[in-house]
Amino acid sequence: MADMRTIATAVEAYALDFNRYPPPSGFVLPTGLSLPTTDLRTAATYLQPTYMKIAPLSDGWNSWFDYGTTELGTNDVVRSAGRLGIRETAPVYGPTTDFRDDIIVVDGMFAQYSYGLQA
Repeated sequence: MADMRTIATAVEAYALDFNRYPPPSGFVLPTGLSLPTTDLRTAATYLQPTYMKIAPLSDGWNSWFDYGTTELGTNDVVRSAGRLGIRETAPVYGPTTDFRDDIIVVDGMFAQYSYGLQA
């Protein structure tokens, strides 16, 4: 969660300086699924070393962070798929007590996060 907060803060600082968010990279999940998703690889080149020394590309469970903006480019989103590395299709938002749930940061604030005793 600390890495996610650092990434979100760096993205917001970049957006303040340039009036736009850094672009995400597009890739296909390595499981063979054809679900396009985005990651931090391209954005990291915009953030390093000015806004953060080294941008972490994966979470504590070694799954890639998802990064992107809304279709209007008005909100940035950083997302960890949680302990199992499987992205939720319908996040619940707010605090969660299960590390299998996604951790989501929108515009520098946690929208879904681990809190309390974990299952």
